[in-house]
Amino acid sequence: MGYLLKKYMKPYKWLVTGVVLCVCVQAAAQLLLMSKTKQIIDEGVAKQDMNMIWSTGLFMIFITVLTGIALGISSYCSAKAVGRFACDIREALFHAVTKMSAADMNHFGSATLMTRTTVDTISLQTFIINMLRTSMLVPIFMIGILFSTFRLNKPMFLCLAVMFVAALLITVISMTKSVPLFVRLQQNVDHINLLMREKIVGARPIRAFGRQEYEREKFDQAADEAYENAIKANSRLNYISPTVLFCMNIAMVIIYYIGAIQLKQNLVSIATLILFFQYVTYFITCLAIIPVIVNMLPKADVASKRIKEVLEYVPVIQDYQEAETVSQHNGEIVFDHVYFGYQDAEPVISDISFHVKPGTTTALIGATGCGKTTIMNLLLRMYECSQGSISIDGVDVQKFSTRDLRERISFATQKPQIYQDTILQNLIMNNPSMPTETIQAACEAACFEEVLQKQKDGLQTVMSQDGMNLSGGQRQRLSLARTIAKDAEIYIFDDSFSALDLKTEATARKKIKQLLQNKTILMVAQKINTIMDADEIIVLEQGRICGKGRHEELLANCAVYQDIYKTQCYAEKKEGDFS
Repeated sequence: MGYLLKKYMKPYKWLVTGVVLCVCVQAAAQLLLMSKTKQIIDEGVAKQDMNMIWSTGLFMIFITVLTGIALGISSYCSAKAVGRFACDIREALFHAVTKMSAADMNHFGSATLMTRTTVDTISLQTFIINMLRTSMLVPIFMIGILFSTFRLNKPMFLCLAVMFVAALLITVISMTKSVPLFVRLQQNVDHINLLMREKIVGARPIRAFGRQEYEREKFDQAADEAYENAIKANSRLNYISPTVLFCMNIAMVIIYYIGAIQLKQNLVSIATLILFFQYVTYFITCLAIIPVIVNMLPKADVASKRIKEVLEYVPVIQDYQEAETVSQHNGEIVFDHVYFGYQDAEPVISDISFHVKPGTTTALIGATGCGKTTIMNLLLRMYECSQGSISIDGVDVQKFSTRDLRERISFATQKPQIYQDTILQNLIMNNPSMPTETIQAACEAACFEEVLQKQKDGLQTVMSQDGMNLSGGQRQRLSLARTIAKDAEIYIFDDSFSALDLKTEATARKKIKQLLQNKTILMVAQKINTIMDADEIIVLEQGRICGKGRHEELLANCAVYQDIYKTQCYAEKKEGDFS
């Protein structure tokens, strides 16, 4: 927590200094008011001096008003400082997450990243705002009371100090034991968020297969586990408050007893006893606040460690320290004996080698799970290859900066990702100042123009979350339009025509090919009719290349390609002709 406070609270040190000064004023004013009460009794009431009582009373009113002003200033400064502190941490977390590759995302998981950005940040923010407003006042006030009671009456101070040390030890021991339990509780919250996200995203399949009861039981089990850990964690802290108050009440009884003996022996005045009892009352009030602070501290400590873990995480994929600047932009791609496997798994692709010439179209086809999308992700450096090399225009992709590399590539993903914004903003993601002519040409080539004509607000139509106010085919056409609107050397279409009907697909492919003349195109597809006019088709089987060539060559020479062709009912010849 100290690391986060030092780094992200430093820009607001003057606000924090203002809070500290105001808190010191409040504590000093409160102690001064209590001492003035003793003065009124000793000098005003005892001597029946009304002038003294009035003047001291007016002074106490002035001090009270001053305390209120200090309280207002400290509340404003603390709210502003902590608000900016939390905002800066969220921004830092967001930037850290956006720099992560797919491998880094797999390392953490989307559920825990969401929890750390939201719930953990709020826990830390709540603790710090309470620390600045209330918790900071408690130690200052308690130190002031201990010093004042020491000067006022040493025997009674000794009793108060002993009980205070005992209460402090109980608090520290309980807090130490509760921290591991809060760590486990935060992991439970991560798991609940993951399950909740799965239920929301997969609501349709769950209902379609009648799995509501199973998913409900699964969620209830996770919730019950979190409930049990929450009870265990909080039970370690909940007995702090009654134990501390019990100790202080015992101290109060002993102090009353000592005070009565001293009063009988004329060792202390009534005014001094009243003042000392006031000090003790405020001291117990402060101690009652400590368990509240202690309850928040383990949660905040765990949250800060989880946040720090994300902020200090070193991404697997790092920019080359001396990233090369390549002057040529031809879009030539070379895969040279590339191997890759996900963590703790067998290699997904093995010995992948092919050469994509500039301005040509290369297609990849094969069964589901054969590594087609993985190859595209390796080209984009979403993952690093285990062995071999990938180069663009003669330069290894690892020697590009990730920004420069991805500026050269335009990528249409398998699942269209539509953002909750206008259609225009979804189209111009790469270039906010994109010319209108480019947007229109991209929409026309992707056959999205007819969809726009049906929208009342045209390009200014606001998309709902995940573009759910469009059909699956319309979302895919919007994704295609966004991809081809970007000015790049390499265009990747990862099974991006699967939701289109045959007529629309054929029209879109024809128009896109015309628009992207002399551009390097990589296509991943399941349907042969999508890729049969490619300059080269690469056939994959179980992560290896089992065939290369044009459509006609593969029909004659590649058994896997022949099987795919037959399965899709495109064969017009007899089965014996393929033998």
